[in-house]
Amino acid sequence: MNNQIKETISYLKEEGWSLKNDYNIITEDINHLVEAYINTDDWVITLNIKKNLNEEVKNIIKNNGLEKLFNYRTMPNNLIKTVAGHEIGHYKYCPRSIDNFVEILEGVSVAINKESSIVKKSLEKNKFNIANMFTDIVTNGCIGLDNIIYNKNNGFNDGQTFFYLSEGFLAEQMNPAYSVFSGINLNIFQPDKAKRKCVEKYFPPILDNNIIRKGVEIFTGSVKNDYIHALINLLNENEFRKKAYEFTNLIKNYMPPDKEELENIISDNFMTAKFKEDAEFQKRVKKKLVSGNKSGNNSFVPSDEFNDLYYQNEAEKYLVSFNPDFVAEKFEFLDVGSKEWEGDFDRINPLNIVPDRNGKLVFSQSAYRESLSIKHAGTNIDFPDILFLFDTSGSMMGEPYDLLLRAIYASLHYLEETEKGFDLNYNFTAFSNNTVSSGWVKHYELEEARRKYLLHPESGGTSIDINVLSGIIDNRRNFFHTILVTDGEINNEKSVAGLFEGEVLSKGSTLDYISIGRAGTHLKTLAKNNENARCSEIYDEKDLIGLILGITKKVYG
Repeated sequence: MNNQIKETISYLKEEGWSLKNDYNIITEDINHLVEAYINTDDWVITLNIKKNLNEEVKNIIKNNGLEKLFNYRTMPNNLIKTVAGHEIGHYKYCPRSIDNFVEILEGVSVAINKESSIVKKSLEKNKFNIANMFTDIVTNGCIGLDNIIYNKNNGFNDGQTFFYLSEGFLAEQMNPAYSVFSGINLNIFQPDKAKRKCVEKYFPPILDNNIIRKGVEIFTGSVKNDYIHALINLLNENEFRKKAYEFTNLIKNYMPPDKEELENIISDNFMTAKFKEDAEFQKRVKKKLVSGNKSGNNSFVPSDEFNDLYYQNEAEKYLVSFNPDFVAEKFEFLDVGSKEWEGDFDRINPLNIVPDRNGKLVFSQSAYRESLSIKHAGTNIDFPDILFLFDTSGSMMGEPYDLLLRAIYASLHYLEETEKGFDLNYNFTAFSNNTVSSGWVKHYELEEARRKYLLHPESGGTSIDINVLSGIIDNRRNFFHTILVTDGEINNEKSVAGLFEGEVLSKGSTLDYISIGRAGTHLKTLAKNNENARCSEIYDEKDLIGLILGITKKVYG
């Protein structure tokens, strides 16, 4: 057991969780093999492991004759890691926040309220259990399919399958609701039919398999063999309320009249436990259910410290190895045009970049200068300082801004890992209705600057305050390279282009202007006519990470 705990801690560290949050690991004589929950106040993960886990796992595998499908020696560790990974998935995918959980609860509640008073009273007891099942399906689907797409051999799919198998074995027969729940999960992420069948034998004979098929379609639409795109769309479009409503209508006829019957199999997650025990939390949830979910009201959003550490950890996943060929050959700049990248993923791991239907990453980009003049006479400094000048307007919110953060953090991580960044000065300047700047900061000041200026986007219009930009230029300590990112034409772009031409480029500093979509006329023209500027247009914001890493490689070597 001590070795299992050590391996679990090692796994959590690999996932970056020890950097972000604490965790508790307990060993007790419990009903399930492993129990876990995540606290959405402080994101602490608690794992409760059955004392005789090894023997229980061996017994289940041998009694079912499953030695060819599951290894009883490695499955205990795999099972613990799977359950821990599932809880991390609740942070990454679903519900992610109290606002999303309330969206799900609202969808469940609307479906329940349409029932007769007797049925409604029975279903109300299981409202949180239905919501928990919904979040589990989305979370497991995203993790499992991510593993299939990127050929990750972390054992999650088999570990989760074995978890359902153990629940059926311990109960001797699953109740109908848990059978529907397990069947939907397995048909989304488990490609091995034999492994699905070993769980399905514990389903009640009366269960109609068409119900499971309909359940899968709720989460994936009618997209056959392309579930990952449908699940990603579900997350991006935030259809949690609608889909939870549809899921409740499907599963409500299978819910047991006794709440305890289902809770014996489905452990309460933290949201449920908190709702039971915390009167203030009850008021918050009920208030949101009445007033509706409004963005910006989420009091359970992770702290700046948490988000900063999260993006630092994510950045490491994009930089798997460091060698002279890293990144540069993957993301070459084009004079004009577009290309498809069919390379392997060994040097860059695009965790949240989904390939197209043919398994390719479409890297559409047009650029107006292949190289910048970054050799500067009259200075002994090898590399320029760096200014990230980035758009935080409303249209950048959601996935574009998330990908921008990943790109910036990956760029910073690259500079550190290649030991180029410790002597640089950095500047983070965000523009929307207002323009706010960190000023030029040293490497040891980066943490505070990142948290203050990267993690609080304004979500307004698209303008750059010329006075603020002039102050940044006037206070520069050395020549510098600017990475300017926007997804639309800047309202005062002509003035911005004029300032860069007269006060930046003419004095030896350089500019990479990245436009998500069609570039603005004045900055595009500036890049065409000035050897110290370059313009890149991308038509999929997912290309931001590769492009900005490529720029970092080209400028800093």
